[in-house]
Amino acid sequence: MNDTNQALKGRVALVTGSSRGIGKVIALSLGRAGAEVIICSANKNNLENAKQELGSAGIRVYAHALDARKSDEVQSIFTAIVGKIGKLDILVNNVGGVKEHAKFLELKDEDWADAYALNFLSAV
Repeated sequence: MNDTNQALKGRVALVTGSSRGIGKVIALSLGRAGAEVIICSANKNNLENAKQELGSAGIRVYAHALDARKSDEVQSIFTAIVGKIGKLDILVNNVGGVKEHAKFLELKDEDWADAYALNFLSAV
């Protein structure tokens, strides 16, 4: 790690939806600032790729597959990882989006319910 900014050294950060895109960049930035980073995603392949990328950058990273719409799976991340580490200092609720990329008027009631669960209830 070439960064000299270690403002978050000793801190533990959990970033949801962090296997790609903005979430991965947030996790990378937190890690470069010295934090241990927990990443999670429902996509196991993307999750493993992100874990390797962050690890290659010298970041201590933990990965956990989960569907943030399911409260039992969200609880599992605390049992499996946070419980072992012993603390959580930073939480970034980044998960979100819509399952089906369709035009507004083409979305079904189930699509709206799923989007609500993913974007709002997952943070709750």
